[in-house]
Amino acid sequence: MDTRQTVTLIAIMGVFFAGLIAAAYFGQRQASDPAAISTTRRFAAKPGTMREKAIALTTSKRSLESEPSSGAPADGEALRREQPMQAYSLSGPNDEHRPASTPETRTARAALNAANPEEGMRQIRAALDMPHAPEEAAHLYAALGQLYSQSDPPELAQAVAAFDEAYRLTQDPAMRAAILEQQASILAQQGSPAKALQRIEALMKEAVPEDFEGIRLRALAARIYEKVGAMEKALAAYQQAFEDAQRRQDENPDAADTLRMTGLRLTRLLRAMGRIEEAESVATRARKALENHAIKSADAPL
Repeated sequence: MDTRQTVTLIAIMGVFFAGLIAAAYFGQRQASDPAAISTTRRFAAKPGTMREKAIALTTSKRSLESEPSSGAPADGEALRREQPMQAYSLSGPNDEHRPASTPETRTARAALNAANPEEGMRQIRAALDMPHAPEEAAHLYAALGQLYSQSDPPELAQAVAAFDEAYRLTQDPAMRAAILEQQASILAQQGSPAKALQRIEALMKEAVPEDFEGIRLRALAARIYEKVGAMEKALAAYQQAFEDAQRRQDENPDAADTLRMTGLRLTRLLRAMGRIEEAESVATRARKALENHAIKSADAPL
């Protein structure tokens, strides 16, 4: 091997070892700095949970800190327009504690996960040709309402009618609350939320105020009040739902999501009203509560 080949070989080996050192350095830096690691969304659903209720296993969720803490408050009309109302799953909270699934609930889930809404509606109509107990038929009509609302274009009148029938058939407060959450979004889009508010108020009289069903109904009422511009009523409902969700989040995992949503909406609403200090206080309380809940959940035995 002549001198030129020797020099070339040494240079190649030097570049190789420099690359190894750089890779080790940046790998150690990422391991010690979680912020340097990007996250992606992966979703998994609990058994019996509809697809729109899937839980993010790894996610870069929008936190309360992402809201602007200073500057001009948001315009009230823009606040009402900024996003559609959230509709929760008809599965209901704590699905694993509910009775075993029935043929009707399995049909409803299969229809909601069909290739397209039209195919799902065909499956539901075929199932409705058979006799069913009222409570079980309610699941089919509720799924039909969802599918009508998801069609292109959405068939909102048919969706409302299907939800009406589902609500009439069921006496289960959790199921009724879930139906209202779906239907209220449509009624708000149609500019006629009074019917949903009447049903929410009637159902809240039957629910224990601090039970999760009462909390989710109060949060839903707040969204409707906000949507129609009744900001003081929205504020009062958000505040109560926020306080109740904070007390119940250790007992019910779904309450943490309600706490996050109500904390965010309450913070934004207070800022829109110019009540900046109150908004910052709510954001801080929500952040601490969610952090404490995450720590307790991580320490809980499997």
